[in-house]
Amino acid sequence: MPGVLIFNISLTKNGSCRVTRSTAAGDVTSPVVLRRSDLEHYFKGSTLVRGTLSDVWEDLDRVGIVEFSVIE
Repeated sequence: MPGVLIFNISLTKNGSCRVTRSTAAGDVTSPVVLRRSDLEHYFKGSTLVRGTLSDVWEDLDRVGIVEFSVIE
């Protein structure tokens, strides 16, 4: 059965994205810093629990931080 991962992405001052992944149980990975193009490739083929990756990118551009859930 697939699991649901929770991603938190925030923009850094230099324009990169800081990504932290956690599980419903509260296990959190060390942050990963990616360029925007790498970030989009990182999530290519992912299935969001609700919404789309386009919605995520719009929120990230507008607010600078976004949290969303992905089915793994």
